[in-house]
Amino acid sequence: MVNYIQVTKLESEHLNAVTELLIQRLESEYHILPSINKDFLDFGHTIEYIANQKNEELSQSYVALQEQKVIGFVIGKKNPETNNNTWPSRLSIPHSAGISFLAHAISKNTDARIVYRELYKELAKEWVAAGYTHHATHVAACDQRTQEAWIDLGFGRHTTISTRSKTGPLAIAKTNQITIKQAKLTDLNTVIELSETLGRHHLGSPMFMFWPVDKEDRPLAETFFTELLREEKNPHFIAYDGKQAIGMLSFLSQGFIPEHIKKEGNLYLFMGIVTESSQNSGIGHSLLNTGMAWAREHNYESSTLHVLNMNYSGQPFWEATGFQPVEYSMERTIDSRLVEYNP
Repeated sequence: MVNYIQVTKLESEHLNAVTELLIQRLESEYHILPSINKDFLDFGHTIEYIANQKNEELSQSYVALQEQKVIGFVIGKKNPETNNNTWPSRLSIPHSAGISFLAHAISKNTDARIVYRELYKELAKEWVAAGYTHHATHVAACDQRTQEAWIDLGFGRHTTISTRSKTGPLAIAKTNQITIKQAKLTDLNTVIELSETLGRHHLGSPMFMFWPVDKEDRPLAETFFTELLREEKNPHFIAYDGKQAIGMLSFLSQGFIPEHIKKEGNLYLFMGIVTESSQNSGIGHSLLNTGMAWAREHNYESSTLHVLNMNYSGQPFWEATGFQPVEYSMERTIDSRLVEYNP
């Protein structure tokens, strides 16, 4: 007979147990994924983090109990609705909620499919009733057991966070007639146009990721990229064939690296694009080599990026150039008609 699993709200009395579960999970991942932030292997640091996450206004937290023992936990969070007043905010998915990389763990000897199902059941019930229909969870790339559990719940891999653990050069053949220059503020329009080229690529099949490329988005893009280009620490490198801009690679010193990945000496790779007619000619490799040279000169030891799993040109390129998966975002969209359904 299978022991009954009880799911209840995560209370202060559970904090020690859930912290131990998370650290146990992270310890196994740390040896496989060296980019994991080791601060979260410290009990005091991690219990404070979990308590803060639990107490956030938009959070919902649960524990799974079996024979009064904590065997799993999850902290979900409803994402605040964006005001769309900035260029990055336009990238956010409306009506979304998620579980961060540091907000879930289960015991080693439990059935991951059953425990995560029971925990998600409570979260999803609350999220959908409140109109949050896009759900995400974030798992370690090396954790096949947890990935399978979420696949059973209707989730699929969507985005990968990958890290290149060194900033050494790539062994590539030299491309002819290509000039690479670091963008200045006077190159603002070129930077925006190349970002829009990248955006239209993401809008297409099979990615279908929203990207702000409409005329109404141009003023937001001008404000956002102007601020970036004013800072030497956010280099944007543009590849030219003659006078024609055909590619770009950009970095953000304060980018979108999540807190479970060590940030010290880690440069965030923001955008990489080569125009369709210029692809497969070594330009992407040349741009990346230029970027890695800049990173070395400025004492960066690694680089991290996000890439859509269904990005048929981007994902194979980054994997081939040394970016190793650290985390998968697994996502699911609920039929919005169910929000108003009252059985």
